[in-house]
Amino acid sequence: MTQGSIVNPTTSVVILAAVYRLLTLFCLLDVFQTWMAFIVSKPFDRLVQDVYMRMSGRDQLLQVNELERAMEELFEHINRLAKGKVPRPRVSASKVLQRFDADESGSLDLEEFQEFAKVRVSIIKL
Repeated sequence: MTQGSIVNPTTSVVILAAVYRLLTLFCLLDVFQTWMAFIVSKPFDRLVQDVYMRMSGRDQLLQVNELERAMEELFEHINRLAKGKVPRPRVSASKVLQRFDADESGSLDLEEFQEFAKVRVSIIKL
């Protein structure tokens, strides 16, 4: 073997570190793609609709206090699916209502709650 063909140990460490970062990136990309596919799936829609139907009042709308409970229940379901890796949201129900109440009725209907759920869950970093 010639002297030029010997691999420098420092170079080997740098190459291994780069390969590790690439593999980690590919794994994260796979997790991200799987998570995003879940958000647009029928099971996710059913989960959100189920939470909505249980938490909404007789008027089938989420008032701020019902929205707070619905957000908590949705978080519990999502956190369980993510094996406890989801940080507890710090946004208040009144802020969610301000942002997602498209018709400015003072409550969220099912469509508005679904939009909130998709946006909220899509920004979760696993």
